[in-house]
Amino acid sequence: MFRFRKHFHQYDLKELYNDTLLHHHIGGGGQTVDVPSKLHPGLGGIHNAEKSAGIWGNNQNMLNY
Repeated sequence: MFRFRKHFHQYDLKELYNDTLLHHHIGGGGQTVDVPSKLHPGLGGIHNAEKSAGIWGNNQNMLNY
């Protein structure tokens, strides 16, 4: 968790200390990043933000760059 907070200062929040890290499939694809479990509640949350940003399901196009 410390390494996550080191790179993402906006999530250096006391309520996330000692939270379990889960791997999140970026855009539903094959690349993953560890995120605190409280920021990854399941089928909503981060996935809905990716869908709004046009990231969800678009990973193959990004791999071509």
